[in-house]
Amino acid sequence: MQWLHRLHRLEHAGVAVYVDPLAPDWFVPSSRIDSLLQIAGGYDTSSAAVAEYCRRFQADPGQVAGELARVQ
Repeated sequence: MQWLHRLHRLEHAGVAVYVDPLAPDWFVPSSRIDSLLQIAGGYDTSSAAVAEYCRRFQADPGQVAGELARVQ
């Protein structure tokens, strides 16, 4: 998940903004996606990140994996 490690997370007034300085590109995720990205930053694979997110939030793995893939 190298793409995630190059993103910089900024926060302003409680709103997360992710910036990719190589593109340059930026996006404002929902609070759910922000939580997923923060968890994913601690894992080497998307499947491990999805499993951890689902464990913490009792979410559907297929839906979470799809959301993570869309962000990539």
